[in-house]
Formats: sequence, C-alpha cells, structure tokens
Amino acid sequence: MKRFACEAFKKEMRLRVDFNNMMSGFVKGGITPEELEANAAAYEAAARAMDEKRGSMKWRELPFNQDEVVKAINVKAKDIRDNFDDFVVLGIGGSALGPIAVHQALCHLRYNDLPRERRGGPRLFIEDNIDPERMESLFEVIDVERTMFNVITKSGSTSETMAQLLLATNILREKLGDSWTEHIVATTDHSKGNLIKISKEFGLDTFYVPDGVGGRFSELCPVGLLAAAVCGIDIEELLAGAAYMDELCRTHDIWHNPAYMMAALQMKAVEKGCNINVMMPYADSLKYMADWFAQLWAESLGKAVHTDGSAAHTGQTPVKSLGVTDQHSQVQLYTEGPFDKVITFIGVDKYRSTVEIPHAYDNIPDVAFLSGHTFNELIKCEQFATEYAVQKSGHMNCTVTLPEVKYHQWICDEAGMLSEKTKDEIRQYNSDWDSRYYAAVAVATVDSITGWTPEKAAEKLGADWGLGENDMLLLLVRNGDYYVNCGGKVRAAMTDTQQMKLKQAIETPYYNGDFDGAALAFYRQADVFYGQTPLGGSKR
Repeated sequence: MKRFACEAFKKEMRLRVDFNNMMSGFVKGGITPEELEANAAAYEAAARAMDEKRGSMKWRELPFNQDEVVKAINVKAKDIRDNFDDFVVLGIGGSALGPIAVHQALCHLRYNDLPRERRGGPRLFIEDNIDPERMESLFEVIDVERTMFNVITKSGSTSETMAQLLLATNILREKLGDSWTEHIVATTDHSKGNLIKISKEFGLDTFYVPDGVGGRFSELCPVGLLAAAVCGIDIEELLAGAAYMDELCRTHDIWHNPAYMMAALQMKAVEKGCNINVMMPYADSLKYMADWFAQLWAESLGKAVHTDGSAAHTGQTPVKSLGVTDQHSQVQLYTEGPFDKVITFIGVDKYRSTVEIPHAYDNIPDVAFLSGHTFNELIKCEQFATEYAVQKSGHMNCTVTLPEVKYHQWICDEAGMLSEKTKDEIRQYNSDWDSRYYAAVAVATVDSITGWTPEKAAEKLGADWGLGENDMLLLLVRNGDYYVNCGGKVRAAMTDTQQMKLKQAIETPYYNGDFDGAALAFYRQADVFYGQTPLGGSKR
C-alpha cells in the first residue's frame, strides 16, 4: 500500500515542463521547432547510446534492486533514532549536497529547531566544509556521547572528510574510551581505500557505495539514504519515485521525454551563446536543490577534451539563485544584462502551508492591497512577474513545476471514493494541522483488502506511511468497512466519550454511502480531540 503503488497518486505527482519561453514564437532569437526537428536523429542516437551505456552507469540502477540494503539502512536508522540526539554527516561534494537537498525538501524547514517529539528523531548536521570555526562550533552544540557520526568518502582519500574524522575520533576517544566505535558509521567503497581499512580495523558499522556510482550521483545509495531514513523519510518511497521518473524518461522521443527535451534545449541555447544556466526555485525547501544542481551540471559538463581527445574546454556554467530573494539582487542582470543566460525557474503548485496576510494598515493603499490575500498568492505572482519580465526582455527561460514539495501527503484515494473538493479540504486540514499541532492525521481509500481485516490493513498502512504515536489514520474500504488506526499515545489519551463521538461522526455518513462526509467528519472530530488534549502539543 505504498503511495507509489497508487496510479492516481503517481499521476498527481508528475511535474510539468513549460519551455515556451525558450522558443522563437515567444522570445526573439529563441529556438525554432524546425531546429529541434532537424536534430531529431542525432538526439535519438544519443538516447540509444545512453541506453547502451546504462550498464556502466551504475547510478541509473540505484532506484532498483536495493531491497536488502534498504532493510539494513532502516534497521540502523531506527537504532540511531532511538538512541541518539544528533546525527552528524562528515562529507563534502556529493556526499553532502544530495543529503542536504533531500532533507531540506522533504523535512520541516526548521527541523533542528523542533522539539524532539515533533522531529521523532535526532537533529541533523551535515558538515560539508572545514572552516575551523565551523568545526569548533559544531562540538560546542552537540553532546558527543549522544551523537552518531556518519563519515562518507568512497575513496577514503578525501582530505577534508578524513580531517573531520580524525577530529571526531579524537574527541570521542577522550569522552568514551573504547566505546567510541559505537558512535561512527562509515559509508565507503567495499574493498579499497583508507576508510574501509579503518572500518575493518576498528569494527565500524559500514555501508557501501556501489561500484560505478560517483559522488554527485550517490544520493540514492547509502550516501543519502541513511541520513534520509534517520530523519524519518520513507526511503522506499524515495526510490519508488525515482523509479517512476526513470520510467517516464525511457522513451527516445524528446517531445515525450522531459530529460531529453531539457538537454536538447540547453544544447541549442549554448549554440546561441547562452553559456550560463541559472536555476531559480521559488520555494525555500528547494533552495539546496539548486546547490546540488550546480555540482551535477558543472562536474558532468565541464570538460577539457572531446571524446576524440581534441581540446574542448566546454561546459555551461551553472548559477544558483532563489526566488523571490534574488529578485532584489540578481534579476536586473537577468533582464537587462547580456544574452548569455538561460533561466530555469522551479515552481510549486501547493506549498506546505497556507499563510494569510492580515489587515493592519488599511489606511495606506500601497500596503492595504496585500491584506486578505496569502503569502502563497504573493510568491506565485512574483514568480509569474519575473518569468514575464525575463521573457519580455528577450532572454530565454523555462519553468519546471512540481505539484507539491512535501513528503507527508497523508491522503491516498486509491479507490476514487473522494471528490476533488473533499481532497482539497483535507489538504487544507493537513496544512492547518502542521501549523497547529505536533500530530498528523491521514486518510486512505481502497477497493478491497482481500485477506486482511480493516484493522490489520490500517495498521499496515500506518506503518508504511510512518505514522507515529501522536497520529491517526482513517481507512475507508469500498463495499467493506472502515477503521481508525490511532498511535499509542492517542489510544491512551482518548476517553470512551471521545472514542464514541469519533465513531458516530464517521459511521452515519459512511454507511449511507457518503464517503466525503465520513472523511471530513473524521477530520473535524479529530480536530476537537486534539484541541481537548495536550497530546497534540498545540502551537497556539
């Protein structure tokens, strides 16, 4: 019952690519459809060559065939979550940028500042530099006796990372004596390099970077998966999403393959003098995706020689930017400067939260016009305005839009029992939940649970979704029954009267075939319950 086993969910989560503003019909000097079609044979040949090389590009296989590795990571992650207050990643480059980007995208923006019961696990520190002040300050804010260190270097010869390991090892030995080894897990090559030698000598817990997986492509192996799992991210779902994207990018037809189309557009842009590619996400949660992109782009495309050995010194320069922040620092250059840049905007349909702009200064027209709207509307308007300004100035740009950047959707209507209006209301409930309570409430629908009782099916789904002690899940079965799965602390706190009211609220509409009403009644009654008990940890 993973969400990526649900076709409706997969469809909902597909991203959109709008490259109109790369084309000649929208931007003077842009790319013509004829230019793309003229090179169609070359693009297809390149795509076929990529397929032929797939066996040597081991990173492309990371979404698949890692079942045993994932099991081992989840076991270790649970141990860390249960027994440590802090988790420190020692690494640089791909060992850090991928984990940072995924954590920022899928976890709370202020994850480390949340109370332990809200995080459900240790704080995360990813030390991707060797500034001496940075290293000293780290050990001033962590208790090494309650900290697990994950040192990541495939070669074991990365000077920065090994220097960090030496420092951590020395401090751990001073504090813990012989038990210091219980506070370090290594991620490295399985057979060669300095770190594997150290791991074997001292018996460190060790995960391995697969052969043929370079640092910048290593996020979906133990390099990134362990940190993600420690922070409560379902790494099976992460890999399932990557596998689905791989499926969508298998066709050789650039008009139906977003990856190949983006590659073709950037190639044409370079031919037209655009040697700079700016990535500008309009979401703080995606800020570090731009950092990771810069590494992927620079290290993959910056080449001194061609494949035939002749001099090349080529590569499009990546630039990271952030909307709306950099509208006030960079966009003038993008609109009025040289025609040497392509701007790739990253947009989001639904943000994790909805925040209203209140009324306060209605006597000042230049301020009052904002009141009654939301920050969500404002950031989207500013993104649209920037796209328009860049397009009007004649600079090529494109937009990639994500439906949502949120790990916990808490809704999967596999059976199609809920209306879109109801699902929107549920999404709003969940947004409100995130701002009001330290708890999550979820709903799922299925056509059948053959071989399962509703109770067991709901328990299994709750476990798959990572529901915690403070959380609740409603499972609705078509032509069957329903069940409310409550976390342990919810069961302990809920009175008989509260339980009866919850049951009555759901049953009347459910058994009358009003599934929308049943789901919404569940959320309304859950809201009453959390409001009546300190269990939810009200933020208000």
